Amino acid sequence: MRATVREEVPRNAVTGATVVPATPGRTARIRRAADTFSDLFLIQFSNVRTAWQWIFLVSAVMPLGLLFFLSFLAQSARPSTLLYYITGNVVVALMLNPLFMLSGQLSWAKQSKAFDFYAGLPISRVALILAAISVSVMFTIPGMVVLLVVGMALFHLWIVPSPLIVVVIVLSPLALSGLGATVGVVAPNQQVAGVVANVFMVLVMFLSPVFVPLSRLPVLLQVTARLLPPTYAADALRQTLSGHLDAGFILDIGILAAFSLVSLYVVTSRLDWRSR
Repeated sequence: MRATVREEVPRNAVTGATVVPATPGRTARIRRAADTFSDLFLIQFSNVRTAWQWIFLVSAVMPLGLLFFLSFLAQSARPSTLLYYITGNVVVALMLNPLFMLSGQLSWAKQSKAFDFYAGLPISRVALILAAISVSVMFTIPGMVVLLVVGMALFHLWIVPSPLIVVVIVLSPLALSGLGATVGVVAPNQQVAGVVANVFMVLVMFLSPVFVPLSRLPVLLQVTARLLPPTYAADALRQTLSGHLDAGFILDIGILAAFSLVSLYVVTSRLDWRSR
């Protein structure tokens, strides 16, 4: 005789009515997501809390050294050229933390199977990657502001930026951190991630329009430069510093935002929760 297994339905002990489990409301879900992100942010921050001084120093030393070197060569340069020098070094600083810190951190976490720990927690990939990117952005913005102030002082180019520079200051490191996170997750190990990060650094410094106008690059480099987010970060930064905004600024912001979303999608879709 075949036994039938009946699913027990929770019922109220007094009325006998079926008890339906309460579904968390939107406010409760938002609060839970915020708490999860806060915990993950603190975990990611704890990985670098004892070395933040060195991270800030490394991200600022090379751009500051390059700024001082360019100040000796730019005695009679035009203000537009000086603006390229300042913004170019800021973009270089924006690339250092995301490319080397974030890509190395994520690639090592994958290589050492640290993601297996997170796989057992009730969290999402998106929350984990956003927490790591937020820590990278937090370390990037102070160096960016310092370079802007020091650059204006060195070149005696005191300008009043547009209030929209706040959007650029937040969105640019976010997009570039997405690039670093993509490198860290896609690279098979930390060594390959370091090589790829160095290649991107060379492309940004010498083969993209961060120090010179796009029109002065060879035709091939003009095409490849449009595929790199630092091109749009540098252009948006120059426009907000000069105070002359045009339609290109909207394009820059849109591409930086799109690159942030696409890189986040690539990272979360390629991230293997459990290493094999």
